[in-house]
Amino acid sequence: MSRKTVWTKSKVNKLREMLDAGMGTTAIAKRLKVGISSVSQKKQQLGYSISFKVVWSKKEDDLLIEYVNEGLDDTTIAIELGRSEESIIKRKEFLGCLIPNCTNYYDTTYKYIIYQCEKQLNIKMASVVLGLSEKTIKKRLAEAEKLGYIKRTELKELLA
Repeated sequence: MSRKTVWTKSKVNKLREMLDAGMGTTAIAKRLKVGISSVSQKKQQLGYSISFKVVWSKKEDDLLIEYVNEGLDDTTIAIELGRSEESIIKRKEFLGCLIPNCTNYYDTTYKYIIYQCEKQLNIKMASVVLGLSEKTIKKRLAEAEKLGYIKRTELKELLA
């Protein structure tokens, strides 16, 4: 929105209610008919944190995919998910979901984890490159084996 948002007491109370209910910044902006950046700024003024998280949950991955498919830009997605724009871009690359209409992103994710483990020659180095814990990589590799992305013998070699 090009004009400055006037935050009335009523609008601030509605904002607090929606934040306390766990609504995201974009949804609040749409409902209040104000800009996303205006909601984000007011949120900070009211003492609500805009935290930048490290570990990505499946729910956040699903939301990221949904937002990309809706055509939202990286800045908007970053505000909505409470992450940096750089984090959004890296995660989109990791999930293989750089453009709208991406679908089976886990296919890309498993293959990328396997690729990095093979390239780095050990899980410890792959964990640094991927930004995942060794435990998470082992878990994802086990899932990849169950889903048929990697053979059991290849998995054993990676885990050795």
